[in-house]
Amino acid sequence: MTTGKGTPYWTAPEVYTSGSNYSFAADIYAFGVILSELDTLLLPYADVPGINFWGIMDRVRNGTLRPSLTPTCAPWLKELATACFASDPTQRPTAHDVVNVLERQLNHANSEMPPTLLRRKPSASTPLIAQVAPVSRQQDSSLGSSAPLSASHLLSRIPEVELTPHESPPESGNAKTDAGGSIEKVVANDLICQRCTATNSFLDDACETCHESLPPSSQRLALFVERLEVAAAQGLRVESTIPCHTCSTAYPMTTAECDDCGDAFPADTVKIRMLLKRLELARSSNPIV
Repeated sequence: MTTGKGTPYWTAPEVYTSGSNYSFAADIYAFGVILSELDTLLLPYADVPGINFWGIMDRVRNGTLRPSLTPTCAPWLKELATACFASDPTQRPTAHDVVNVLERQLNHANSEMPPTLLRRKPSASTPLIAQVAPVSRQQDSSLGSSAPLSASHLLSRIPEVELTPHESPPESGNAKTDAGGSIEKVVANDLICQRCTATNSFLDDACETCHESLPPSSQRLALFVERLEVAAAQGLRVESTIPCHTCSTAYPMTTAECDDCGDAFPADTVKIRMLLKRLELARSSNPIV
């Protein structure tokens, strides 16, 4: 594959650079984007309104934008996805590393990955991969028995345990239980900073950690309404319309004024506060839906 080919939102930043070649590391980046979809249940960059296609691609290329992860993302999944998003392709985990992470996670229920990032740190003698001890399990002969795995030192820190069937307790008001007892995340009511990935309230105008400006209140309101629509499809229904005080006609929450009588609706930040309260009440009255 060469520059200009591939699905845009899943394409690694180096592929957008003129003259760059498509490598296996670009596939690892695309896998990281897929992980973000599994976490957010949304398409990449669905939470970045107001930026056109080319604007998103330019920010991906220069390293200022990556797919979002929710505040409730499992630590091991966030660790792996963030490593896959590395701007430098040589710093991304290999396919072997990814398989090992997933394999170990399957055998360690509710365990969290150590905080060290799954990044390769090349030296002068090994510019692309770090030399580590081979894994104990039998490797695919087509890949060579001596192929090094750059994250083995990290993975070896996770103790071996037997997988025991169990159910995790639901988060209060933010999960649902089906007939089989499985727990499913419904909606996240926090906003992730694109710059530092810190968690912020939908009411914040700027990130409390890095002070980067967050999307304007109108975009935050539209995003919150979209999340509530996703939640409704999964069983948690929160009313997302607003009635006119004068004529009682209900409108979508993003409407600025009543079409019938011309009365203006509250500011977007007030509407966000309304939705947050409605979500809180819906969860407290029916925590398992």
